[in-house]
Amino acid sequence: MPSAWCGSPVDFAAYYDWAIALTSAVDDPPAPWEPASSSGSDAAARRWRPFLQHFSAAFASSARPATDHATRNVLAAPAVVTLGEPWFDAAASERIVRWLDLEPDNAMALVGLSAAELHEARSDVERALAALAAWAPGFHGEFVAVVRRLIVVKPSGSQRMTFRAASSFALWGALAGNQQVHPRWWDWVPTLVHETAHSILFALSRHAPLVENDPAERYASPLRDDPRPIDGIYHAAFVSAREAVALGECLQAIDAGVALPGVGDDEVSAVRADFAAVRENSVRSFHDCVAVLERHARLSPSGRDILDTLRRELEALVGAAVHAA
Repeated sequence: MPSAWCGSPVDFAAYYDWAIALTSAVDDPPAPWEPASSSGSDAAARRWRPFLQHFSAAFASSARPATDHATRNVLAAPAVVTLGEPWFDAAASERIVRWLDLEPDNAMALVGLSAAELHEARSDVERALAALAAWAPGFHGEFVAVVRRLIVVKPSGSQRMTFRAASSFALWGALAGNQQVHPRWWDWVPTLVHETAHSILFALSRHAPLVENDPAERYASPLRDDPRPIDGIYHAAFVSAREAVALGECLQAIDAGVALPGVGDDEVSAVRADFAAVRENSVRSFHDCVAVLERHARLSPSGRDILDTLRRELEALVGAAVHAA
């Protein structure tokens, strides 16, 4: 491996595909991303040949843009892209969609944007990041440290659920956002915080689980119509708390008169009203999720510590305002 090489989100997804393939029995049916094979020794080779090809190309210096190297400026904003060329070839786009759209019953049916739609989304995301940097700089720092690709998408029309954004443990460094549900630039602010929080929680749980429940167990979720595993409800609690804290910081900065270039008083008033409403809903969602966790979750020590920390952070920043309401 080249010493300066740094894996992309698609490389992480390829790694997980490879791990699944290598741990499968050679007489299992081929996975959708595997080439057709006959039998015998070639059946085993089928498990690893596509991934060796992927990483051979990824390790080649000509296959990795300079901004993907470990020497990149980690404080720079991530690239805002969409599915398809020139950002992702057909195989990479398929891999991204497959790892994001994991539930057939709740299919999001992700497709890429037109050039005009991507231009508009980039402008809105840039303004949202500028607001986050001015009003909640710590959360802006988390975002640019974690996210390398913000993949803006839309549903194809065959979706089974409305989605705001999505992330996956197998696509470290990438987030996906639905352009159609972000009509104003400030709608992106809570979304960026929310999805970054999912990635942070994936990282926090990389060595040990946060909950010890059987993944097959399902419970009513305060945020979804369909029953969810406890780990999903834990994630919902975590991201709701982080969203509430971030918006609380934004509201404090707005009230303190921290201005944004090019944003007038009327627009700031609209932003403040929306942030206050979203924060209140996020606080409520956190407490609703915690109620489910307290009844049903078997928390690991790290899961309990994180949940207790969230409670303290939320109470310190927004508790008084929520209680007053």
